[in-house]
Amino acid sequence: MRVLRTVYRELLYVSKVYDASSGLRASMSLDMLRNDTIRSSGQKVGEIVTYNQHLSEFLRDRTYYLPIIPSQSLLSSNQKNDKDEMSHISISDTIRKEFRKPSNSPHAIDSAFVALRSLNEQLQVAEQYDFHPTPTPSTKVLPEVPNVRHAATLGIGTFLLAHPLLNGIFSRSVILITQHSLERGTRGLIVNLATSDSVARTFKVSLDVSSAFGSNSVFCGGPVAIRHAEFLHRNSDVGGIDVNSEETGGNAESSQIYWGGDLEVAARVSIKERGKANQVVFFKGVSVWIAGQLENELRQGTWIPVVAPVSAALNAERRLWSMMMKSLSGEFEDWAYLPELQ
Repeated sequence: MRVLRTVYRELLYVSKVYDASSGLRASMSLDMLRNDTIRSSGQKVGEIVTYNQHLSEFLRDRTYYLPIIPSQSLLSSNQKNDKDEMSHISISDTIRKEFRKPSNSPHAIDSAFVALRSLNEQLQVAEQYDFHPTPTPSTKVLPEVPNVRHAATLGIGTFLLAHPLLNGIFSRSVILITQHSLERGTRGLIVNLATSDSVARTFKVSLDVSSAFGSNSVFCGGPVAIRHAEFLHRNSDVGGIDVNSEETGGNAESSQIYWGGDLEVAARVSIKERGKANQVVFFKGVSVWIAGQLENELRQGTWIPVVAPVSAALNAERRLWSMMMKSLSGEFEDWAYLPELQ
């Protein structure tokens, strides 16, 4: 019993470190699950089963940790709970409740050791990520994007912010949804991943297009390769699909952004109106999800869908992800200062 109390105190101390740190919580995922089955017999290991259950409950059955999000948002649970005013489920409260249960289980001490070992190991992982217990704000002022909020619906014009644990091409990505259908799936463009390539070097285009936009930088829109140039622009005369989200509530002409259209018309307009070549932004590659795939990734916590002025997608800086995270405030504001995974 004395050993159990000692382990409990250590476990409670570590859990409070997590409760106080949005950076540590951001590093938590289902990668922390333990194998709960003995390979030779197929028998379940009770203490590991208990730990895995509590981890899944803390993550709310997601792959990645997400703060509790306002009830009107797309990611919120349909069920009301007494934690609506909290940004996260308290790990220390969970541990207290577990150890207050009357139990004669011989696995109690083993369960405590499993939890303590896992949380300490995750502390080391977070240290490797440089996810400090308390994120240290950059010495540089990080501007905010106005009118950013959690999305209530998913559709054209919605932005997707990558979870901090995503790496590779989607690390710190901000994706603008350009097509969405329950039957056909979703298509979008990473808007904050500029490349060193130019339009003239990347695409086969006409002389007019090359003259107007040849030196324009090309952004990487996603991992799915396509032959033609994807582009966003401001001019309704060029045509294309209006990607201004209905949720933004803004219909001002200056804020309208279009996806696609007649590139030759865009070139003629740009040549005629000098100095506006940067109002057309080019992308190589797209991001694509089959029907139901994105919705499943949202349930797993892979993306944070938000509504923001769609004009933020034009010539976006790499730090747009951090700027939008900061604008969401609360725990997400702390995430804005977490380092990017390499």
